[in-house]
Amino acid sequence: MSNLLIKIIIILAVIITGIIGYKFFFIKEKSLYDFDTVKIGNLFQEVSATGTVVPAKKVELQFKTAGKIQNIFVKIGDEIIAGQTLIKLDARNLHIQKQQAVASLELTQAKLNQLLAGESPEQIEIFQTAVNNAEKTVKNADVSLANAVQNFEDVKALAKSNLNQNYEDAINNLNDAELKSYNCFNTTDLIQRTYFTANNQECITVKENKNRMEDKLNEIQYILVAIENESNKETIDASLATTRQKLTDINDVLGTIRVIMESLTYRNIISSTNKTAVDICRTNINTAITSIINFQQTIFLTKLTNDSNINTAETQINTAESVLDSAQGEVETTKNQLSLAKADPRITDIALYEMQIKEAEANLALIESKINDSILRAPINGIIIDVKSEIGEMIETGTYTVAMMGQNEFQIEADISEADIGKLDLAQPVKITLDAFPEQEILGKVLKIDPAETIIQGVVYYKITIESDKFNQKMKSGMTANITVVTDSRENVLIIPQRAIKQRQGKKIIRMEEYDGYKEVEIEIGLRGSNGMIEVLSGLNQGEQVITFIKKI
Repeated sequence: MSNLLIKIIIILAVIITGIIGYKFFFIKEKSLYDFDTVKIGNLFQEVSATGTVVPAKKVELQFKTAGKIQNIFVKIGDEIIAGQTLIKLDARNLHIQKQQAVASLELTQAKLNQLLAGESPEQIEIFQTAVNNAEKTVKNADVSLANAVQNFEDVKALAKSNLNQNYEDAINNLNDAELKSYNCFNTTDLIQRTYFTANNQECITVKENKNRMEDKLNEIQYILVAIENESNKETIDASLATTRQKLTDINDVLGTIRVIMESLTYRNIISSTNKTAVDICRTNINTAITSIINFQQTIFLTKLTNDSNINTAETQINTAESVLDSAQGEVETTKNQLSLAKADPRITDIALYEMQIKEAEANLALIESKINDSILRAPINGIIIDVKSEIGEMIETGTYTVAMMGQNEFQIEADISEADIGKLDLAQPVKITLDAFPEQEILGKVLKIDPAETIIQGVVYYKITIESDKFNQKMKSGMTANITVVTDSRENVLIIPQRAIKQRQGKKIIRMEEYDGYKEVEIEIGLRGSNGMIEVLSGLNQGEQVITFIKKI
């Protein structure tokens, strides 16, 4: 390889290495974003327009709101100075509203202070005592429920025992009724075989009734056998009713036989002992019937009493359960209250009170503005040339009450668009320059705002009149004037460019760079300045960088 070729290779290597090193060490990577810094500054909101110098005219002053005139402090011919009070409306109701607004603001502020301070130890102790009392109530309710359950079991057991005893007594009563029936049958059988064996009608009747009694006795005995085979309450209830009917039939048989025993044929034949025996049988059968009826009623009443007692005991359980549930709920409530009393205030609660304070402050400011609007003040120095209203008179908006003339020969009239007219007010400062004297800036004030609109090429404007005691003596009518009205201002506030702000679902958003892109941060804004800057109320700190533009890759 020739020396020349080697030299060329070395030169190319050096050049390439130099280019790479330059790019690596000296050329920084270009950012994808344009930034601006959050800083402290002053903001001015201004309305600019072009006006015309005109000869001074009568200025008719009027209130922004309707009302009743309370005081008039001037008369025709009085010389007045700017800011002097001319007329006052009755604002007593507004002052009452102001007191209420101040009280509401102070109350909300006190609530926020209390929230930030937290509950006192004494109040926390009260909540702790409430928790302890609620837990004691739960324990008592537990005991009451256990007692109610035990009482319910006792009542059921007693009800079962009482009813079982009634049925056992009823079975004994049925056995007694069977025995009485058996004895009565034997008595009847003996009388029939002793006195009624002939073939006459009386004997036939007595024998048939004896046989009938025997059938009823057999049925009663069959009932008792059935009870022995299957002894349940339904069977016993049915047996009592059936036996009662059988006993009634037996009683009827005894009655029939007893009547025959007193017939002419047998009256003197049958002994008084036998007659008495039948009467005793009838008494015994009636006693058995009455006893069965009594047992039926006793069983019925026992069932009713048992049902009532059981229902009462069950109600006591339900009541105890309800009391226990309520007590347990009270424990949870008091514990939550204690936890809240001990916890730090939530950010959302603080934010809520802060928003309520802002709302109360805005309401107070609104009322104070209305109070201020109830006082008509002179916008400039001048002379009163007309007082149109009287004390006690009701005046409406759009009607002037006082007219005055300024001390100067000239005024400036300008047309302000409907988008800006709401920012203007009487006596606001105005910076004025005349095309004829561009190097001289004159300070003036808004003297008048016409309530009626003016249509210029289809656009709505409102005429304003400007006065100044600094007008150039060389001023002529018809000269062009450039005016700037300072409508609002802020000093030493956080400001950023308006172009850095984006709108997201009604929220104001700015973007800040992150290692892998950018993040969006919600902020709260205030006054919009006329120089493209805007006030930041919250969400940013001085010195932070916000993205104003994202470059296309």
